[in-house]
Amino acid sequence: MRKRKLTTQEFASRAPIGTPCVYYPTKPFRPDEALHTHILSEPWELGHGQVVVKVEGKAGGVCVEHVVLNQPEKADDADT
Repeated sequence: MRKRKLTTQEFASRAPIGTPCVYYPTKPFRPDEALHTHILSEPWELGHGQVVVKVEGKAGGVCVEHVVLNQPEKADDADT
């Protein structure tokens, strides 16, 4: 069974402009190819249905399926 692809609206709500992310140009993802970057645009859909977004350091749009969002780090809840 294939995984459902994100829509432009779903990706935009999860990754607003400025969101830190890691872009991988190929699948399976290889750590040595990782580009640590951030989102530069709203996502858009290509004619054949693929959703893409602009990231710093790459020309044109990149497939959102190759973008991994950096999770914000949570502050420690240690008692003082």
